[in-house]
Amino acid sequence: MKRLTIKNLLFDEVLEQNTQRLNEVAKYIKQGQSTLVAGAGLSVPAGLPGWNALLAKAFSVIIDLSEPVSGSTYFIGFQSFRETHSERFKELVEQFARGDIMPPGDTNFLEAGEYIEQALNQIALPGYDTLSSRISRVRLQAVLRQCMKPNKTIEELSTTALWKFAELIISYIKSGKGIGNVITYNYDNLLECCLMSCFRNTYDKDDRLENHCIIHVDRDMEAPSLPPTHEHMAHIYHVHGSFLLPGLEDYGKNSDNLILSEESYYEVEKQAYNWVHLVQAQALLNSSCIFSGFSAEDYNFRRLIKSLNPSRLPYKHYILFTINDAVRHFYHELTGAEPPDFDEKDKAREDICFLINYYLSLKENYWRRYNIYPIWSTYDDLPDQVKSLITTM
Repeated sequence: MKRLTIKNLLFDEVLEQNTQRLNEVAKYIKQGQSTLVAGAGLSVPAGLPGWNALLAKAFSVIIDLSEPVSGSTYFIGFQSFRETHSERFKELVEQFARGDIMPPGDTNFLEAGEYIEQALNQIALPGYDTLSSRISRVRLQAVLRQCMKPNKTIEELSTTALWKFAELIISYIKSGKGIGNVITYNYDNLLECCLMSCFRNTYDKDDRLENHCIIHVDRDMEAPSLPPTHEHMAHIYHVHGSFLLPGLEDYGKNSDNLILSEESYYEVEKQAYNWVHLVQAQALLNSSCIFSGFSAEDYNFRRLIKSLNPSRLPYKHYILFTINDAVRHFYHELTGAEPPDFDEKDKAREDICFLINYYLSLKENYWRRYNIYPIWSTYDDLPDQVKSLITTM
């Protein structure tokens, strides 16, 4: 699929509603009543994997490093294949690493994350028995860093939604509307690097709180020596933990705890006053949250919005949902092929438009129950949509 835009897919009335909601978002931002929220989709243009691809890459690492527990019913067969088909074994590992082979879709994300942590826990350290040695969080972090290597420099991201998102943060703070709170569900530090590369800002790790970084924004570009005030700060909260990407170690933090597996999610859930809950709940209750690059499939997020009474939420919230995967799915179901560029000449276009709009209507009904309003987008549309919010400041 070379290029996909919503104008070729959405009904006219839906396009008009989309524009209206973007205008509502701009109004909230202009009034200083917004919290900006970043999801994994913003990091994909830099070559980082989405959630499914990250799991596939992590599987390639654990297949190569670990094996079924010695004595289990799987151990002998695994060892036999690895020894007698060593070249094919390497090819399978590489196919997982490239994303050519994906984990089965019948397993939920949290369970798949648990597979990875448990497999790593079984790796023996030199001189230790496998069962008495448990992998540290540092090793999990190292595995994920290995799976998340950007293929672009920060400067090469200047046309992406991530860069525009960074510009939106800076514009929001420079407008004098107050503190810029940013929540990100991403492990990576690309947002911090974009903020620091795009603009003349200073950086503060703020060691008082794990996973919290502060960007001091210079509102007066002609007088960069003036000390920043409290209102000039962008507070970035990594609610799943964070680590520094290879080659981008100047800005951001390495967290001791990463939320990946079922157990790690439930561990956070048990702590009612954990800062991860509080920072998200405060944003939902006291501002209009603008989600970008976010699939809304995160377990803790979904649990949180269900626990909040929509009638108590004074602000509307918005998610910029990309529809590329849905279009690809329906086109493949109808034709057995990958979708081309959509134009009026494509025979399947009308059928796809009908199916997509019906599916989106169901998705909208679901999210509106929680006072969350979808804004439909594609990977091609998203940078321009975020940029349009900047022009309103």
